[in-house]
Amino acid sequence: MSDTCGERLPVVRDAGCEEDGGRGLVLVAALAEEWGTAPRAGAPGKTVWAVVPTAVPVAPAPGAFRGQGDRGRTGKVDVSSGTGP
Repeated sequence: MSDTCGERLPVVRDAGCEEDGGRGLVLVAALAEEWGTAPRAGAPGKTVWAVVPTAVPVAPAPGAFRGQGDRGRTGKVDVSSGTGP
C-alpha cells in the first residue's frame, strides 16, 4: 500500500471497539512474517510492504463454520495456529 504521507509512519495500535479504523496493521502483523515501510521512488510518501507466507489450506475445525442460516455468527480465530473457534 502506498500513500503520500511519508512523514507519518504506520504504528500497530489497539483500536477501540467503537472506532471505524485502526485494525489493518494488527492483521498484517498477525499474518506476515515481516513488514515495514520504504520511501516511494520518484514520488513523495511511503510504501508499506509485507511478506506473507503461503501455506497449504487448513480444513476448518468441525462445526466451526455452518450453513447459510448462520451468516451473522462470528467466531474467534487463532491466526497463529490456523485453527478455528
